[in-house]
Amino acid sequence: MTYAAVAWGYVSKTMKKRLQAQQNMALREAVDAPWYVPNRVLYDELRQVPVVIQMRERARKFFEKK
Repeated sequence: MTYAAVAWGYVSKTMKKRLQAQQNMALREAVDAPWYVPNRVLYDELRQVPVVIQMRERARKFFEKK
């Protein structure tokens, strides 16, 4: 999901929400978490960073290098 994260920085808010939802579903499926477990708990327990934040950080680092 984070391949070419710099380019993903230019997608619409709707597409970013879809990507985030996809990551949420993948994490939930990976650990077989029930629907009532909050996403924040999944990210904290699995030490993951939401894909939208990863994209923003990678884009920021990429453009700071230049």
